[in-house]
Amino acid sequence: MTKPAKFTFDLDLARTSAKTKLMEEKDLDLLIAQAREQGFNEGLEEGQKSVLSETSRQIAAATEQLANRSADFLKTLDNAQKHHLAQSTKLAATIGHKLAAHLVEHNPTPEITALLEDCLASLGSTAHLVIRCNDQLSDQIKPITEQLAHQAGFDGRLIIMGEPEFALGDCRIEWSDGGLARNFENLAQEIDQKVTQFVSQKTPKVAPLDDLPADDATQTPNHPEEIQ
Repeated sequence: MTKPAKFTFDLDLARTSAKTKLMEEKDLDLLIAQAREQGFNEGLEEGQKSVLSETSRQIAAATEQLANRSADFLKTLDNAQKHHLAQSTKLAATIGHKLAAHLVEHNPTPEITALLEDCLASLGSTAHLVIRCNDQLSDQIKPITEQLAHQAGFDGRLIIMGEPEFALGDCRIEWSDGGLARNFENLAQEIDQKVTQFVSQKTPKVAPLDDLPADDATQTPNHPEEIQ
């Protein structure tokens, strides 16, 4: 067994080891400055990345919101155009109906004359024709009918009958195996049906503008003198 070495008290604790090297203060300050600069740069870079990321997110959100608002605006504009088109159509139909009735009331014979011309041109071999019209027009329609029959070469018998229940401008022509009629109210109803179908297709489901009065576009003159 090996004996432990004796302590000879020759160790000099005050003597600095040759392997130990102390850093000078200026070098330490330089390292600290470099560390601070590196930390600052890294923090700045992270901050810039964070700001750019947040900015990009805000821009994307704003762009999406703008796109949504643009789509809503275009939809509202389209609905407004359809709404005004439908209301304008209804207004035009109402005015047209009143104007037509006004014109027929003041000059009812042209419509009856046109109907007679169409019939007489193709009924040359018919034995007789019965023309029914308003009783106030029968005297006016008789010479017109006779002249048209002569021009068309019609040799049959003409019977003009005044009917008090017939409206001015209405007429019905009858022959042995057929007939033809013109009724202003029936024509007006057919036109109204067509207008209603068109308006129902063009009218949006929701009113396009909250501040648009529903009845403003449909107001029409209530007094006959306003359209004379």
